[in-house]
Amino acid sequence: IKNNYPQVELFCNASNLGFGAANNVALKHLINLQLNFILLINQDAGLEPNALELMIEAMTNNPSFKIISPFIFKDEQLGSVDDPFFDYLRTGLSDEIINRFINRAQQKERPANEVVKLRFVSAAIWLLRFDALKIVGGFDPLFFHYAEDDDYGNRVHYKKYDIGISLGAIDYHSRYRYSYNKELHDLRSYYRQFCFYLIRLKNINEPGIVCLKVIILLLKQSLKSFIKINFRQGIINLRMIVNVAISFPKINKSRKIAATREYAYLI
Repeated sequence: IKNNYPQVELFCNASNLGFGAANNVALKHLINLQLNFILLINQDAGLEPNALELMIEAMTNNPSFKIISPFIFKDEQLGSVDDPFFDYLRTGLSDEIINRFINRAQQKERPANEVVKLRFVSAAIWLLRFDALKIVGGFDPLFFHYAEDDDYGNRVHYKKYDIGISLGAIDYHSRYRYSYNKELHDLRSYYRQFCFYLIRLKNINEPGIVCLKVIILLLKQSLKSFIKINFRQGIINLRMIVNVAISFPKINKSRKIAATREYAYLI
């Protein structure tokens, strides 16, 4: 990048900060600039011609939206829709409408550039309205990897703004395909499960009593595992309880930051 694109300002971190904190490095740099929009895009995602322009048009015409995503396929051939993205779509559209749109997109027929409001869409490709940095903030470093975008979405809703997709913008997300490794698979599964509870505890749209509900849920799961003589899963659940409990002070502090501060996690 340095050699071929000298006009690009490249931030090289000395260590792996995690997805959210690494994005915050660049976002902090943008705070004092006069911008309208910020594009966040994964290294394994791509934009079709005019997609960015259509996303900007959609956000310009819909001021209540702080996040706009394109319609995301699995690859450049537009063979099928990205699996998690399809699940997000189903929170705002019927399967019939989704499949009709997919067929039109695959035939290179672009629909009108309307915006569909969704509860959430992952941050593979996000167009972020610039004032979201002040109103919502950056990514919470509490989430090293996974769920940092879920948390951001929760905070957008807490501030009474919207998230959606631009139906006219077509893009793709070529997710990595990992060779199976049981140890890494188990570790990743455990961490994903931990993030599931972490995002519930951090969600500032929920009352603080959710902390007690999460612990009760984990205790029930542990008890069921031991009753079924699945001691390994029972021990995993108990370890999860300990890790979640240890995180309580950080979660409580982070909830207060997200609810009250401008430029949260950025200054």
